[in-house]
Amino acid sequence: MLLVGIWHGGLSDESVEGMANANLNVMRFWGLSLEGDVPDHSVLSRFRTRLAQAHAWHTT
Repeated sequence: MLLVGIWHGGLSDESVEGMANANLNVMRFWGLSLEGDVPDHSVLSRFRTRLAQAHAWHTT
């Protein structure tokens, strides 16, 4: 989900969450079902923090 946000011009986590809720193609690309919940924007933030702590995500 983080990569799709980057590919779409650096969308905020909230915008990525909104995209997932509004776009069936995006949901399918991410492997989400219509019945399941879309991950909350805070999940993206926590994941990015973990990547940065593991030196696997470079922030500028």
